Amino acid sequence: KKHVLVIPQSLEADVFDVLQDLEVTHIQEMQKDQDIHSDGFEKASYNKATIEFAVKFLKDYTTTKQTFKEKLQKLPLIRSKQDITRILHEEKWEEIIKQCEQAEKRFAEIKQETKDTEQQQKDLAPWMTLSIFPKNTQQTNSRLISISEEALSELQKTIEDTMPAAAMYPATSASPSPLWVLTVLKEQEKALEKILDDQSIETLSTETVPELPQAAFAELTQKQQHLDKEKEQLEKELHTLANTSIDDCKTLFDYFSWQLEKEDNRRHVLQTEYVSIVTAWIPEEHTKKVSTAMKKVDASIICEEIEPEEEEKPPVALKNHPFIEPFETVMGIYGLPQYNEIDPTPFFAPFFIVFFATCITDAGYGIVMAIGSVLAIVIFKIPRDKQKLFRLLAYGGVLTFIIGAFFGGWFGVTPDVMPNGWAKNLLTTIWAINPVEDTLLFMVLAFAAGVIQAWYAQIIKALWALKYKDIGTALEGFGWIFTIPVAIGWIAAGMYAPELKTLLGYASLAGLLALVLVYGRSVKAIPLKPLVGVIQVLQGIIGLVSDILSYSRLMALGLATGIIAFIINTIGAIFRDLIPVIGGVVYVLILIGGHAFNLAINALGAFIHSGRLQFVEFFPKFMEGGGKAFAPLSKKSTYINYSQDSNS
Repeated sequence: KKHVLVIPQSLEADVFDVLQDLEVTHIQEMQKDQDIHSDGFEKASYNKATIEFAVKFLKDYTTTKQTFKEKLQKLPLIRSKQDITRILHEEKWEEIIKQCEQAEKRFAEIKQETKDTEQQQKDLAPWMTLSIFPKNTQQTNSRLISISEEALSELQKTIEDTMPAAAMYPATSASPSPLWVLTVLKEQEKALEKILDDQSIETLSTETVPELPQAAFAELTQKQQHLDKEKEQLEKELHTLANTSIDDCKTLFDYFSWQLEKEDNRRHVLQTEYVSIVTAWIPEEHTKKVSTAMKKVDASIICEEIEPEEEEKPPVALKNHPFIEPFETVMGIYGLPQYNEIDPTPFFAPFFIVFFATCITDAGYGIVMAIGSVLAIVIFKIPRDKQKLFRLLAYGGVLTFIIGAFFGGWFGVTPDVMPNGWAKNLLTTIWAINPVEDTLLFMVLAFAAGVIQAWYAQIIKALWALKYKDIGTALEGFGWIFTIPVAIGWIAAGMYAPELKTLLGYASLAGLLALVLVYGRSVKAIPLKPLVGVIQVLQGIIGLVSDILSYSRLMALGLATGIIAFIINTIGAIFRDLIPVIGGVVYVLILIGGHAFNLAINALGAFIHSGRLQFVEFFPKFMEGGGKAFAPLSKKSTYINYSQDSNS
């Protein structure tokens, strides 16, 4: 129901606090031309962003890791209103953020300094063997040259012949030395350059080389050691900070997230000189609770139901029987129906779970899935609101067990190869279809499931259209409701009851003609009505056949599961027979690992493809979708379990 709340401006913040605690009010945006409460919104955004940085930064330094159970439950921290108030008033969190920011900055500086130090050491590496550094005097110039052993003798001979006063000596202690110092009189510098050019000998620049490279390298090494120690000490401090403060930071992250949501919603109000006006959507069952809460804040607050505007679309919230709720997990992947459309969850649920089980068709896998899902809920104490997927898998496991027994699949083993005994006799009695040998029958059953669901979709479409007095759409639905079974009966009569074929043929033709008239009703030009009707009926038939063919994926996936399971058993048996002594252990490991993988991959495939059949072949028959989700102002938590009870 749409409501308007008229609130004295002085009480606006208190009202939004109450509405957020109630978690049943979807605030509707009323204006975009004014920037209401921008300061509060910006402050909340800043606080959330900074505390989020601190949480992410400190996570890497916590030594107390979450258990798998805690990660699964996701909300291990229990916090009361009193706890949050205490953490806020202590105001240590601002200092924590500052410490994290400074640490991050220093880490970046250390990283850059380390990178620079490593580069300098890399540049010094070629000079580490240098024992003599070339120096110029008033009378001489010295240069460092790189020369091979083969070219050395030729250069020495040339220098002795042309420059008797020159000196040439190894610059390193290595033998032979790759570096030599060549000292000549200054007036012989040009002649020396010509000799070096003629013999293609490289002169090395020493401008960036320290006179004592070994000492410089050692100094850089010492500097790096200091950086490493500083980093290690900083990490120790952060470990201590993380272990003592991250829970409080997580608590504040949720609190500031609530504040941000509240301030964001407050920007949607319309303000006059004295009052704030809020429009909101409230579930009918909670309207009295909201109205009573507003009176408790102040008797002057007005909370009244109003009529929605024309063409206005209310938000959508699904409400189903607890047994059906797990299927909302599948519905959530597709999206939501429009407010005036039917909620398809209870209608697709039986088809989805049957198709899911048919895609697996192994009773052994069904037992494992059902028991595993229930144990996960019990052992890890998963909250009710987070059990939907596990409950859905439990349903799927139970039905997979039933259908798997019908198809004779027991971890890839069929009853006919089991040891003789009462178990074999019982399972053989239940076993009705061998999917490998009866592939055609399996395919026919898959197509039959498609026909039934397509026919069922038309029933939903017709009845829902009648509820909203959409007579044309209802007639379309009833036309297909009549024509589909009659046409199938006509096909079957040709094989099994020829005496009924003519009658069913006329009935099918009558149904198609009725559909032509119904589809052509919207065309104004009378001569075009039959043509448009025929085209739309043909499109409907082609679409129906195409949709039904899609159900062959049930057969394909069902076959794949059993065949892969059989292959796993065969491979395990081969290794068992080939490997002495430990062959049995290897066999068991292959079975466990192989079947676990097969179950996981095929359960995923079953979920996806069964869902696809609903989304593509079922929903479009009667639902447009695209509804806007009911998103009440609330206190959604990422890290904590929140209780308003101060004694919690």
